[in-house]
Amino acid sequence: MPDTRSLPVRSSLIACLSGLLMAGCGSPPPEAPVAEAAVPAAPAALGTPPSVRPPTVPDDYVATPNGFFHRSCVIELAQDETIGADHKIHRADGRTRDITPCDHPRYDRAGHVIPTGGAAATGAGRAATTGSAPGHTPSTDGWVEAAGNADNGPLNWVAGNFTVPSNPAMASSQLLYYFPGLQPTVTGTEFTIMQPVLQYWAGQWSAASWNCCVDGVTAHSPEIAVNPGDTLYGYIQGNNCDGSGFCTDWQVYTGDWSTGGSTTLNTNSYGSVMGWAFGGVLEAYGIDDCAEYPTSGGISFTNLQVRNAKYLSVYPVWSTDAPTDKVPNCPYSISSPDTSTVILSTGSTSAPSPATPASCGIIEKGEGLRAGQSLSSCDGRFALTLQPDGNLVLIQGTTTLWASNTTGASAAEMMSGGEFALWSATSQRVWSTGTGWADSHLALQDDGNVVIYNSDGLSVWATNTCCH
Repeated sequence: MPDTRSLPVRSSLIACLSGLLMAGCGSPPPEAPVAEAAVPAAPAALGTPPSVRPPTVPDDYVATPNGFFHRSCVIELAQDETIGADHKIHRADGRTRDITPCDHPRYDRAGHVIPTGGAAATGAGRAATTGSAPGHTPSTDGWVEAAGNADNGPLNWVAGNFTVPSNPAMASSQLLYYFPGLQPTVTGTEFTIMQPVLQYWAGQWSAASWNCCVDGVTAHSPEIAVNPGDTLYGYIQGNNCDGSGFCTDWQVYTGDWSTGGSTTLNTNSYGSVMGWAFGGVLEAYGIDDCAEYPTSGGISFTNLQVRNAKYLSVYPVWSTDAPTDKVPNCPYSISSPDTSTVILSTGSTSAPSPATPASCGIIEKGEGLRAGQSLSSCDGRFALTLQPDGNLVLIQGTTTLWASNTTGASAAEMMSGGEFALWSATSQRVWSTGTGWADSHLALQDDGNVVIYNSDGLSVWATNTCCH
């Protein structure tokens, strides 16, 4: 099994080249004329930061576009490999390797175990996985916005263009996925979904093709690096379809028209008839602030094409329900002016804008102070204030007990990992506690001490100003 330490991953036929993707292209076009050397190198190996994992998810799990998987249950396929209906990976030279069923549970966005055959995100799967995990986790985790349609019977083709958005103003520990997708209308004991995925993590954009979750395993193609402004094209295609709409072979393709890079996953639907199409999905982890979304404010999926298993074009009316209960509310919106377009908006900001603390003496993740605001201890004797000059000070009456000795900070925020940070108006980090692994909250105690506690209730940082 290939080394999966690089996860999460950054998260045939190619349509006619005229106008990137011409609606109604008929006969199969040729393969993309791209030399192997033109594929950009993948970014350096990365791991999943603790801050995007709910407290109930073990450390040896990684985030994927389909929830949290144990590392051993995430496999990468080479471009000449294919997942077969026999649950084996077939190489072009005739050799095979087994897909070992995963003996570890899979977790949803809230840290709940997903039952075998359960969906991580869509439709009934979303309803089944709602709820809050224990502890302090970011409010926005999992599928945030999705435009889908399951009214056109068995399908064998979903394709579209999407442009890599601008970078977020704040590059913290957030993990963003954008993709179209295809899954069965009715899921049995084995849930499967196919997706060409764009990912942002650790300040970098990348793309790969995914198929989840038969045998408890998720598989992906090699990742490619992509850049803001690049035009991506993704498709999901079924071949050898019978009269019932079942297609034996599937291909998930993700290509970057701007650089010539591409990555393909050859896979299988494991007996499922695919009929639930998604024109665009935003999945996010570790979002505490709207400035952690791209400054361009969202993404557009254009030139969307859907075909049924008889190879005839269909025109889905995409659902456009957007969440109203997310914190932070950025705000979110979905629009679909026609059947070939889905626009997912996050209304992101260009500067940190933390929520006001809801309780005395406590700053939870996503909460913080703006210039001129204060947090009071519950007994009212102490105040932690971000002054207009950008200095964070702890005051008792007229006496300053502690200060960050900074200038230029316009916001102070408790980030998803447990780091309390000061940010400038241009989203530059001015100062922080360096506790990005703590996974907890900040407390202004009645004894005058400011403490950051980890998820076990132990102090990991303090102003050491006790006891007054």
